[in-house]
Amino acid sequence: MKKELADKRRLDAYEKADSVRQSGHGVHPNSVAVVTARSQTMESNRNQAAQMRHEYMEQLMFRASQQKEMVDRVQMNNAMHKMEMLEAKARRKELERERLENLAAEREETLRVARAKKEASVARMRLMHQKVRTDYANSAAVLRHRKLAKLSGQGIEVRL
Repeated sequence: MKKELADKRRLDAYEKADSVRQSGHGVHPNSVAVVTARSQTMESNRNQAAQMRHEYMEQLMFRASQQKEMVDRVQMNNAMHKMEMLEAKARRKELERERLENLAAEREETLRVARAKKEASVARMRLMHQKVRTDYANSAAVLRHRKLAKLSGQGIEVRL
């Protein structure tokens, strides 16, 4: 039984090989089918390589565009940061200028108030001094002394 099966298989394989040889395969190494198959294989390999190169170049272009975008964003961020720093510096400078102006105005106001107080104090002192002089000049003792001086003819006058 086994032998019969093996013989059947061998006969089927021979028949198959004969049908392949009849179609032109395997008889001549440069047959049309072989050449066509080789050229088709080479062409498919070329197409596949070209497709792979194309995809690789697309990936390179995509990565380059991403890098360019990133560089542009970094440059823009740097420019914005620099502009913000300059604006902050200008604001600080303006605030410092205003602070110094306020301090100068306060100093001027303090000096003006001090001068006004001093002038008022000097005016009060003069007024008091004038009052003391007039009170002394109009005092009964001074008037009597002047009268006595005129009467005696000595001409002594008391000055303050």
